[in-house]
Amino acid sequence: MPSPNEALAEVALITELSKHQTFQPKSYVYSYRLAEYNDSSGVFTHYFNGLKERQRDIAKACKKSANFVVLYTDIKRFYPSIKFEDAKPVWLRKTDESDLEKRFIELGNSLLRKQAEVSQIDETSNGILTGPIFSHIVANLLLDDIDILMHDLTGGHYWRYVDDVVLVGTSDEVDEWRSVLQAKLDEFELELHDGKKDFVVSSENWLEGEDDFESDISQRWTSLIADTKRYLIKSSTDEVHQSLQHHFLENNIRIPLVDYSIASREVPTLSRFSSWLRKYRKWSYKKVMRVTPERLTTLGFNTRAQLLNQLENLLDNHSVQNEYAYKRLIPKLRFIAGRLILLASEQELLEVSSKLKPFSELNFLCSILECIATRDVSEILRMGTNATQAACQVLKVSPEPVTFSVEEIDEVIELSLAVLTFNGIGFESDAEPSKLRIFAGGQKLSELMLDENRFIREITCLHGIAAPRHSAMLCEAFDVDEELAMDVINQLQSSSHC
Repeated sequence: MPSPNEALAEVALITELSKHQTFQPKSYVYSYRLAEYNDSSGVFTHYFNGLKERQRDIAKACKKSANFVVLYTDIKRFYPSIKFEDAKPVWLRKTDESDLEKRFIELGNSLLRKQAEVSQIDETSNGILTGPIFSHIVANLLLDDIDILMHDLTGGHYWRYVDDVVLVGTSDEVDEWRSVLQAKLDEFELELHDGKKDFVVSSENWLEGEDDFESDISQRWTSLIADTKRYLIKSSTDEVHQSLQHHFLENNIRIPLVDYSIASREVPTLSRFSSWLRKYRKWSYKKVMRVTPERLTTLGFNTRAQLLNQLENLLDNHSVQNEYAYKRLIPKLRFIAGRLILLASEQELLEVSSKLKPFSELNFLCSILECIATRDVSEILRMGTNATQAACQVLKVSPEPVTFSVEEIDEVIELSLAVLTFNGIGFESDAEPSKLRIFAGGQKLSELMLDENRFIREITCLHGIAAPRHSAMLCEAFDVDEELAMDVINQLQSSSHC
């Protein structure tokens, strides 16, 4: 985990990189594309836009010939396998091509060096860590020359999304191209998967799933989230935020609401909101004013019913024997179940978990479903901080404490307990708290400011000796562009790079 100042430094660096085309991945690389310099919604464009664009591009290629096949493959343990000795020269070469200011070059060098030091101490990777966002930049830069070569070699029938690669051509062509790709990856001691993660499907069969990313799976969900955000911005007070959250919770709706009350009071935000209304004509004043907690609750009920029905249809009609159909099924199940986490009753959550248990790819998701239904976080704590924070997004909606039963509170579980404390979720534990959990609880802050641990010392000094407000800050929007609904399972169910 980067320290607070390092996390800020990463954002500053990547924001600066967005000014230079050198650091933007090629058009046939769809992951971690840099956002516009003045885009306040994040340093990268939304991941789903890249997935949809890749799907459309693959479809165009498949339609060129009925004799084509589609090859899926990916790189084993991509980020942890990248060596510092390979990453740093690529970084320096790209900065030379871009006239990047010296201070930003040195900042990148510093971040890379620190990652390498931690990798050596923890023996978790060869030099690049999977947590820091700068790792995404480094990974794309490392493969840039390979991306160019493969795109030219295949006549534009090469597409990459992080560590996932798709090739389209005749059977002989894709076999040859895969061999060339592996040979180039060998230069960095990277290896492609084989077995289940490396398979071929005919272009005709692939086109059956052409519209998977354009499907109408719960348009009501989109309306629910959009209208909820409109209501919160329109009626931007702390009282409205708390009232709507309470109203939702009474009706088994667990959408974690972002508090826009502070952001909406800022003049620039109000100005942007007016522009927003003008840009999206359907956001007429009358339509916005018609949004009420009661209308949102009704929409939530209807969305839940639709999602449960779609889940049943998918499970009734799926085929384990068809490998490509199975590959298409998993993200649909994940999408639907991930939203039912926020909308279904406790009993429905347990039933959904039971139905998804046969799918090993959804084990994490099933644990989240059961955790939210029972408020027993035992399994989630063992999974670590990412899993715990994912669950906390929903658990903190209710003021009820959580329970857990573990044989021993090791370092992983202790860190997870600190995450619970940061989110303001109550629990009972007789174990001696770590310094991070003490800080999260707002205790002994003056002592922690002098602590020998640099991370604890720095974050405590940044916080000050005032009462902790971590939970409130996690619910506040930085500005109106901040997303309302976070994908609860994003951190758990992404590719091997996360």
